[in-house]
Amino acid sequence: MRMKNWLIVSIVGCVLLLGSAHVFAAPVTGQVFQLNATLNTADVEETSPGKTGIVNRVLSTQNIINIVLDNTPTDIVPPNQVLALVISTEPAEAALIVLDTSTTNNLATIAEFMLGGWSIKTKGTIALGGFIRPAGGAIGALSNGFIGVNGNITVSPTNPLQLTGFKSKSVMGILHGVAFGQEFDALITKGKVSTVREWPAMPISLLPD
Repeated sequence: MRMKNWLIVSIVGCVLLLGSAHVFAAPVTGQVFQLNATLNTADVEETSPGKTGIVNRVLSTQNIINIVLDNTPTDIVPPNQVLALVISTEPAEAALIVLDTSTTNNLATIAEFMLGGWSIKTKGTIALGGFIRPAGGAIGALSNGFIGVNGNITVSPTNPLQLTGFKSKSVMGILHGVAFGQEFDALITKGKVSTVREWPAMPISLLPD
């Protein structure tokens, strides 16, 4: 497939990744972006004894971090714990993680992605998708699911392999795990994801420390 006029990050064979080996075989040094995210979810839950109904929630970045780390969803998250996207272009890989910026430790790997190619234009689109890594890798309330994000990106005018910003146009997915006092299967009906800042490149292990 010939790519031109924009940068496209594509996910190849996501369905075939379920139960397969992890993409990263060793710590990866790549661009690290802190993310801000809002997810609108819908879940069928027990609303009162003997009755079920659809429960709609809006999950903030802090809610997401707490669920992944198996904390109470409404806990105050320390400022050094952030939602982050790690991107490596050589090899072409990416991952969504919870990063401790004070120690550069990966607290949990949420999902791993396979990437396509990069072009020379300074603006374009990005499509990310991957299966939730069970329990964030070793800990956490998420046990499985899928997340996909489509959005707009910018890259450096002097280095087409360097991402400079991202803002989602659509977010979809399914999250399964335990939170809010019970098991949940939440459908992501919509959401927003954008870069907040870029951290210096650092080696990231996708196995929590």
